[in-house]
Amino acid sequence: MNLSVGDCVGTAITAGSKTDASGLCTRKDKDGDLYSYEWAMPAGADKGTWKFVSGTGKYASAKYSGWWQQTIAEGKVAGGIWGGNCR
Repeated sequence: MNLSVGDCVGTAITAGSKTDASGLCTRKDKDGDLYSYEWAMPAGADKGTWKFVSGTGKYASAKYSGWWQQTIAEGKVAGGIWGGNCR
């Protein structure tokens, strides 16, 4: 999953000071294999969840899932810490 590029789409709904967000990302790694995962961050949560939904090549039967925590957001770009089961 290192050295991969791709796109993510999602929605964020804000009510008061709390935001509920979810989306889908599709990426291609350096070997050309694709994988897609869904992500979500419930309103008021410190951490969100992610889960693989499909893949090709080495990711075809992957059952990866885990958590993520946003550490930076600026304009249309966001970054964070990711962890979980990637075996």
